[in-house]
Amino acid sequence: MNALVAPRNILVVLQFTFAIALIICTIVVEHQIKYAEERDSGYHKDRLVYTFIQGDNNKHYDLIKDELLRTGAAVAVTRSMSPITQRWSDSWGFTWPGSKPGDDKTDFVRFSSDADFIKTMGVQLLDGRDIDIKNYPADSTAMLLNETAVKIMRLKNPVGSLIKEEDGESWHVVGVIKDFVFESPYQKIGQLMVTGPKSWFNVIHYKLNPSLPADKALQMARRVFDKYNPQYGLIIILLMKHMPLSLKMKNVPVRLPVCLQALLFLFRVLVCLDWQHIWQRTVLKKLASGKCLVQV
Repeated sequence: MNALVAPRNILVVLQFTFAIALIICTIVVEHQIKYAEERDSGYHKDRLVYTFIQGDNNKHYDLIKDELLRTGAAVAVTRSMSPITQRWSDSWGFTWPGSKPGDDKTDFVRFSSDADFIKTMGVQLLDGRDIDIKNYPADSTAMLLNETAVKIMRLKNPVGSLIKEEDGESWHVVGVIKDFVFESPYQKIGQLMVTGPKSWFNVIHYKLNPSLPADKALQMARRVFDKYNPQYGLIIILLMKHMPLSLKMKNVPVRLPVCLQALLFLFRVLVCLDWQHIWQRTVLKKLASGKCLVQV
């Protein structure tokens, strides 16, 4: 009897152990999700909208920007190579004043803006100024660096520095911005370059007028885009300041950590073993009592 009871006790202890481990893992994951929801993104999401450049949007961009501002639908507009929430480009091969051999292997995340990047995105300016091609014609090759890039490059006075690419292109730094989250909130913020109008653009960001209801401002913006780009339907992505992470991740497959997957697998195995052990004990008891007939 002791031989039959001992394995059962071991299985029970292991099941409770793994159950406690799963509870702890659940609490940790919940804290991670809460951290992601509450982490400061470093830019103002409220009423920040973007739409992709397609059709005649780029051709009529100046007219679209002017009308968005003039009608009061938006208070700031800028073009960029990607949405602020995503990374579509990165580069290496840069040299700068004081750079050392091997620094050209440093990989920088690349973003772009034709003008009013800081005003539109709501990022914090630490030094210098924003990219402004209207008042500074040379800003076609202007560049903004985030504070992580400044540290990596060891620049004591970054504003005015000349950054060269291996293909010969040169950019001059006009400002330094505070780090902001442009990818997963769980990842460390990397070194970022925001290059000026000489870059390429795929997205239009604009800040809706805070003095108007959001739905009304969106309707006004839609009419402007429909006017200059009628052959394409307008796809608008609105970034909400207090959007729950569960809504942001809707229809996105969630992958559990490998350790948690292993614990779940072992827990299932133990449950199966436990049920098998219970079944064996039940059959043996019935055989001993003569209540179970075995046909050969």
